[in-house]
Amino acid sequence: MLAALVFMLWTVVGTSWFMRQYFGLVTLDQIVFHLEHGGLGEADTRLYWRALRCLAGVVGLTLLSLVLLTRLRRAHRLPLLAALGAGAVLSVHASVSDPCEPEADGGDYLARHFVDPGQVAWRAPASKPDVLIVFVESLDQSYTQPRPTQAPLLPELTRLQDDAQTLGQLHNLSGASWTLGGLFSALCGVPLQPVGVMSRNSYDYARRFYAGGHCLTDVLAEQGWQVSFYGGASLTFAGKGYFLQEHGVTRRFGAEQWRQAGLQVPTRGWGLLDSDLAQQAWADMQRPRRADEARVSMVLTVDTHGPAGARDPGCDTGAVRAADEDEDDVPVELMRGSLRCTDHVVAQLVQRFVGQRDGRPKVVWVMGDHLSP
Repeated sequence: MLAALVFMLWTVVGTSWFMRQYFGLVTLDQIVFHLEHGGLGEADTRLYWRALRCLAGVVGLTLLSLVLLTRLRRAHRLPLLAALGAGAVLSVHASVSDPCEPEADGGDYLARHFVDPGQVAWRAPASKPDVLIVFVESLDQSYTQPRPTQAPLLPELTRLQDDAQTLGQLHNLSGASWTLGGLFSALCGVPLQPVGVMSRNSYDYARRFYAGGHCLTDVLAEQGWQVSFYGGASLTFAGKGYFLQEHGVTRRFGAEQWRQAGLQVPTRGWGLLDSDLAQQAWADMQRPRRADEARVSMVLTVDTHGPAGARDPGCDTGAVRAADEDEDDVPVELMRGSLRCTDHVVAQLVQRFVGQRDGRPKVVWVMGDHLSP
């Protein structure tokens, strides 16, 4: 009984550390949802090895604690167990959070703002525009704001924003604070909620998304747009491929598809990095089309995934290198370089898209998949 208790407490501490170290702050909904859908190894192959190392650490600390406890008198064991329990509670508190703020007046945000797309009569414009939607991993609007004595972290997107229309602010709903949750909420207008790991229907629901519901991609597909998705990460992670397939996205590209096309997708990290992803997405957008075919191209970046981002070899800042580019072991500096890279490749993709001289109107939508933790 004592061994089980100590192992459980160290497991809580170890799991909390693992999540904070490799994912940043997470929410309870996020944990349950990913337990349902799996795909951890498809997201980043290093995570299995890291999880095994974490488990080995938990087992080692459990054995050390048991040796110490057996040598202590019974009266001295309780304070040690209490300290371990307090450590477990604090570790969870430091790793699991709810970033969603309630409405100031206590009202129901969804009830106030949600409109069922299935109940709306849609009419496409006479000249359908091509649409580019870019979901930038963990993009926070504060990145476009000038900092004391420093330029914005996203200078090129900041310049584009100054010439474009900003539609309010990103409102982080519960169930929308991770990548697929944010993607689903942005496209479908409701937060993504898990059905419960132990639910008898969880296996079935893990392969269906919002059955019978209407999302933006459904509406556009029904109105004649061909919808494509370009992502650097695996489509199997968190059931992303199932969601896209069931909601009007006929052409889907993730890490597996890029490998099949002969690209060198990094075996470490979240998938095809943004410099290559933007190039591949742009190349595919140039494919032949029917004269009357309108297109929606959705791009989901990966470089700025927390907690530290990823260094992208495809981003060359020129002869003068920024000071932080040689400090890849420092998470803050690495993330700064990731932001700079993603800023450049996304801005370049947007400029290429709107600069096409094909006579078609263009609509561009750039937003974060969710707020930065």
